[in-house]
Amino acid sequence: ILSCNVLMDKRKKQYRGMGFITLKPEGYYKGKKNTKQMMIEWVLEESHVVNGVKIDVTQADEKPEEDEDRKREDRVEERRLARLDKEQRMLRNLGGVAPHLIDRGQERLVPSPWFKRWRYRLWEVLPKNSPCSWDYPLLRSVCGGLWREAVEYTTRTADKTVKEALSFFYNEEAQQWRFIPSADLLLAMGDGLVTLTVLGIFLAPSYVEPTAPQSMN
Repeated sequence: ILSCNVLMDKRKKQYRGMGFITLKPEGYYKGKKNTKQMMIEWVLEESHVVNGVKIDVTQADEKPEEDEDRKREDRVEERRLARLDKEQRMLRNLGGVAPHLIDRGQERLVPSPWFKRWRYRLWEVLPKNSPCSWDYPLLRSVCGGLWREAVEYTTRTADKTVKEALSFFYNEEAQQWRFIPSADLLLAMGDGLVTLTVLGIFLAPSYVEPTAPQSMN
């Protein structure tokens, strides 16, 4: 047993009659090493009685790992929305006579460290003075790495429907992706930085920060 949490009603100061236990399989049973699936089957099939009371046991959904970058982005976004709301109230009270507040009240993008890392990586890898073809090894490497990280995060945090959709892109037998949406990845991460044409991929003359879409201005 790794942990045991019994839920309590804080207002009534009474136990709610339910709790969560985290278990880890260890040792051997009948010569076989205990696995997570064996442990789950044993717990769900056995009867569990505590002080004469039969306990109903079900398997809980796994709690996704906390993403520090995502938490940081959420805090930044929360502060930004609070500031925007405050400034909009000030504008209404002032009758719209403070243009500097209107400027500050505009929507702004808050790029995550992950987004910045991959955007800088695109800038470093792509040729500066000529179009880049899709078979350029460094480009294929960047698109593959970006896709793997995006899929890894999505499979950890998304629901079953999204995971099933992703499975269409993956070949289980060959253990590799059938298709990687490289063009979509480049357009999303390199907005304003890269241009896709029939001649290849062109890089902007100098590095530019991402800009907000028209709907946010």
